[in-house]
Amino acid sequence: MYSNEEYLKKEIMDQSRHLFIFGYNNQERSNFLQSLENDYPFTNELSNPIALYFDSFGLPRIENDLKNRNSYMLQAMSREYLSFLIASKILEKTIEYNYDNLDDKLSWLINLINKNKNQNYDEIVYVKDLLKEFKTSRDFYYNSYINYVKGLIENISIDDIVIPFLDLEMFVNQYKMCIDMQSYFGIILDKKNNISTLSVQAINNFIGARINGDISIKVAIEPDDWETYCGTNGQYIEAIHDYGTIDLDDSYTKRLSKSKKW
Repeated sequence: MYSNEEYLKKEIMDQSRHLFIFGYNNQERSNFLQSLENDYPFTNELSNPIALYFDSFGLPRIENDLKNRNSYMLQAMSREYLSFLIASKILEKTIEYNYDNLDDKLSWLINLINKNKNQNYDEIVYVKDLLKEFKTSRDFYYNSYINYVKGLIENISIDDIVIPFLDLEMFVNQYKMCIDMQSYFGIILDKKNNISTLSVQAINNFIGARINGDISIKVAIEPDDWETYCGTNGQYIEAIHDYGTIDLDDSYTKRLSKSKKW
């Protein structure tokens, strides 16, 4: 593990600001980042941040011509997939922790989502059923994206899922209110493989938003392994203003040294 492991953990999780974490894409990085889930778990101590680790979080990069594809539909798929992915894990970990009277605690949140679901379906009552529908929506957008980009389908029907849209910021804000959580979720995104530029932009949208009191995005990459710092809205995220940086190893220093030699 890293020699200054405890210091790095505090730097990553004890500050709510969004971060880019530079480090070699190897098992050491993944083991270290994954260990944050154990160090910052779901607990009854609701003033502490909670870590959620993802080593797969983006839609796949598919080398197809997207010129004839609807860009707004593609952006929506990438946004909704990411939102349902994160929300699913929040609910999954919440159920695993087994909070007392969880269905009652989250009843306000469930009722709010019921108001915005497809009305052709029955009301959601239990947290486990909400998780099931979140996962269904997550998988729907993942598979629909692949089929749409490959030209296997020409459109998608949101009538096929109970919950077609999710405002992740609203969800987390209301979740925190329901369980009286005073801190934030540290969403740790360990970029192991290539992902769609659309997913990169969807993540940038979150980083550019003032949501870190509820959702703090921590992206782990090798230097130069983030395809764009532009969001789907055309706005660029900026170092210091929108995010901070942390070095796990010498990867960033070596990258700078190489750049100076050019």
